Amino acid sequence: MIDRGKELFRKNKCLVCHMVDGRGGLKAPELTYIGDKDPELFDFTHVTGPRTVFNWHVQHLTHAGTVSPGTAMPDFEFEPDEA
Repeated sequence: MIDRGKELFRKNKCLVCHMVDGRGGLKAPELTYIGDKDPELFDFTHVTGPRTVFNWHVQHLTHAGTVSPGTAMPDFEFEPDEA
């Protein structure tokens, strides 16, 4: 699964906007330590279902504009297993 995530990250050119390990863009949040982010800091206002970081990420990666209104991130409409 991790290799698939890395492949999708490259394919969708996420580094154009996001920075990881000191490489990438500055237009979007730094992702190097996103897995360490305190769950209390996520906005679940527009997330349906469980209020978990995993669910927030799945929904954000499938419909970013719904989860984070006004975001510049496109709606990739990933399948849940891709997200």
